[in-house]
Amino acid sequence: MAKRRSKNTFANGRNKTAPFLMLPQWVYDRMAAHHLPVGARALLFELIRRYDGNNNGKIGLGQRDAADALGVNKDTAAGYFRALQDAGFIVCTQPGGFNMKDPTSRRASEWRLTWEWCGDRAPTKDFLNPPSQKTTVRKNRTIGPKIPDNDAKNKPHRPKNPDQLGQIPASVGPKNPDTYTSSHRQGEAAQNLR
Repeated sequence: MAKRRSKNTFANGRNKTAPFLMLPQWVYDRMAAHHLPVGARALLFELIRRYDGNNNGKIGLGQRDAADALGVNKDTAAGYFRALQDAGFIVCTQPGGFNMKDPTSRRASEWRLTWEWCGDRAPTKDFLNPPSQKTTVRKNRTIGPKIPDNDAKNKPHRPKNPDQLGQIPASVGPKNPDTYTSSHRQGEAAQNLR
């Protein structure tokens, strides 16, 4: 007896109506090459989830919605967006804003995936080109571009050991053993009260 197929499945068993996430392996390999944090990868998957095949360049996802979807702080989500932009996986096509006077013009940021077509424009694949400035990624946030320390030559040499500076650390306690400090006086006063 043959197995019955549903009307909503293809011959290979895939569901016709349920959407799925698709990420080419060469894009995934580049994510590993860029050493993206796990949270930035999760954010990229959230953006891919909102991409329906026709809305590239208009994928709406704000920092607060991304933070809710990932279960992180909105500032952490902003760092993930920066990491993905710096690596070249996404491009902001329309910055969001809540400072507009017209409530209907308040909107979330809109994004474009760089390896997909955007209307009639071919994919730019920005992540294949090496970035001009490398960014420092620590734990879950991007710190910023690495700036070479050019001022190191101009800084005076300051040894860590105070003996090398010609300064001898002050000895602890009074210089003259016959002299009492205020703490000794307090101790004598306490003994006189007994």
